[in-house]
Amino acid sequence: MDDFWLRVDECKKLKAQGLTQKQIANQLGVSRSEISHWSRFATLNPMVKALLKVHRFKSSYIRHIVTLKEPQIQMQLIRLAAQNHWSVRKLEMEVKHLKEKKDGLFSVIDKSYQDIGKAVNQKTGLMVVVKERPGHKEEGLVAIVFKSKIELASILEKLAYQ
Repeated sequence: MDDFWLRVDECKKLKAQGLTQKQIANQLGVSRSEISHWSRFATLNPMVKALLKVHRFKSSYIRHIVTLKEPQIQMQLIRLAAQNHWSVRKLEMEVKHLKEKKDGLFSVIDKSYQDIGKAVNQKTGLMVVVKERPGHKEEGLVAIVFKSKIELASILEKLAYQ
């Protein structure tokens, strides 16, 4: 495991023991603001952490990734940043763009599943049902309703080419 992540884990342990950020900073020999960042990094989804470790992202990148709430979005952005060799500034701009996007994913997250289904229906003209998966937080099902094989073929064609 990378030394950086060992320090993040150590910070998490010390915080769990009731130490303040200032006390942890003094003990680890870093600034209190660095401890604040590490505390946030420690709360990342384990899969996100693993991906960050694989791509060896530095703290300056992780500071932007951690501001996004959805692990799937975080992982998608990490992959894009790694594949395209993004600078910290480019990553920062992409995160900002995602957060500001009015019609995008972030505007969907706060809506009910029924509202999302209606919005997709209006935008695509397809009868769409969006439901939460019982007993599974934030998981669900998106179903597109069709009335004939011809309509199904039309839907599949639209999905393949859009």
